[in-house]
Amino acid sequence: MMDHLQRRRFIVGLLGAAMAPALARAQAGRVVRVGMLVPSLAEYHGYAEDSFNRGMKELGWEPTRDCVVVIREYAGDVARVRALAAELGREGVDVVVAFTLQVALAVQSAAKTTPIVVVAAGDPVSVGAAASLARPGGTITGMSLMAPELAAKRVDLLAEILPHASRIAILQNPDVPMLPVLLRAVEAAGKARGFATRAFSMRRQDEVATVFDAIKSWPADGIVLLDDELFFRARAAIAAAALARKLPLGCPFRLMAHAGCLLSYSANLPEQFYRAASYVDKILKGVNPAELPFEQPTRFELVVNLKTAAGLGLEIPPTLLVDEAIE
Repeated sequence: MMDHLQRRRFIVGLLGAAMAPALARAQAGRVVRVGMLVPSLAEYHGYAEDSFNRGMKELGWEPTRDCVVVIREYAGDVARVRALAAELGREGVDVVVAFTLQVALAVQSAAKTTPIVVVAAGDPVSVGAAASLARPGGTITGMSLMAPELAAKRVDLLAEILPHASRIAILQNPDVPMLPVLLRAVEAAGKARGFATRAFSMRRQDEVATVFDAIKSWPADGIVLLDDELFFRARAAIAAAALARKLPLGCPFRLMAHAGCLLSYSANLPEQFYRAASYVDKILKGVNPAELPFEQPTRFELVVNLKTAAGLGLEIPPTLLVDEAIE
């Protein structure tokens, strides 16, 4: 009988053997195929595509010449990812790049031996997607976002801007795998600041008005958004609903502040896509994703929308170290 360590080594060995044909193609100088699963083509074309392609070119890969990126759009419906991942497998992709950990896990369930690079993984250890950040031990690797810590930091930032606030709403999507750890982090940060907190759930974009009416009726003084692809895609509708109800938003990702959220605080997404190219390069050159450590961001951005602040009748304290102020 094999003990736990022996079984783990056996599984990792099987994964390495399954990936050998793809690695041999890369080492032989043949054209490799990178699968890219995107929530929408509009979300990918632009900063994400430019950053990823720049990273690949700097590492010696020339798109269309020796590296073909096969893009599949799942239209924000994670339930479609399994079928698309299977389709990419039939097309012989060597590695798959996924926007989020939720998508990466869906890919893994359909393509069990395909290496997966995730751009914004949140906290992969907390949901069992990795044994540790230093040694993931499976087929998923990439960039961790330190999501619980960043979500808690948004509570602190709202507290600085809203000194008289007492109630902070938390906008969550119950379908996100790492929801419990995110929620605990925000609730703890709220308690430390003396806030009452209450979670409100949203699973679809057409629920924005109803959910924000409920938050306003509670009544909340501000809202912290947990990391979720749905909220990113619905950023314009969310920002408009919040402004119409005079609700300050603390959001993840710079583009959400550009869409009208009061502030965003997270890692730089274009830089995450640029770094994803280095993971793809290493895997294509023979590194086993099980042994490829997750990378944590080293730079975080605080972006404040001054137009939204004016619309809410708020002043931004000069003590806040703002990286970008949107006029």
